[in-house]
Amino acid sequence: MNYECYQGIYFRPNTNDLNIIKEKDYNCVFEYINKDTVVLDVGAHIGSFTIRCLAHDPKKVMCVEPSPENVNVLRLNLNKAPNVGVLRCAVSGQERLLVDTKCKFKTNPGYKLTTIDHISDDGNLEVAVVSLSYLLTKYKPNVVKIDIEKEELRLNFRNLPECVKVIAVEIHPKKNQRAIVNQLFAQRFILRYLTNSKLEENAVFIFVRD
Repeated sequence: MNYECYQGIYFRPNTNDLNIIKEKDYNCVFEYINKDTVVLDVGAHIGSFTIRCLAHDPKKVMCVEPSPENVNVLRLNLNKAPNVGVLRCAVSGQERLLVDTKCKFKTNPGYKLTTIDHISDDGNLEVAVVSLSYLLTKYKPNVVKIDIEKEELRLNFRNLPECVKVIAVEIHPKKNQRAIVNQLFAQRFILRYLTNSKLEENAVFIFVRD
């Protein structure tokens, strides 16, 4: 595979990688990262968010990404950074550990596909699944970024641990955005950033807890 490089980040040409690298929706998150911060990057893709986190010297970043194609580029970009871990697994809403359970999803290089899909005999891959609650309990992150292509609709955002101070999540169908927003508002989170004041099909929400 031949890679190109943009601002120090390797990407696959003729894919959506470069557009993702250039996204600025998460920029305000970096204001909350310092040497004591633990970051959880769910749907890490090829690592553009994590790499920008590393510029702020966090204590630890845990990347979660199920696509092997994405993980190959992710590891290349991380260049064995000592304070970064990579989990190749999917995240869903089950509130128990599912590391022995296999799910199927279609792989498409260059696309941040972490959505669990129907089982098919053609072009599918089995990956382990863990719940969001398991990751939050195990790693105790202060900053959480979630971009998992509609699978966020299966997650339970209620009763997030107090260690989580910032959560950035891309929510897809706009009719479901209000439910997740209300769950976070009920836990003292305030909305710091929204992609667009008019709710779109894909909107990035960034919440900060007082």
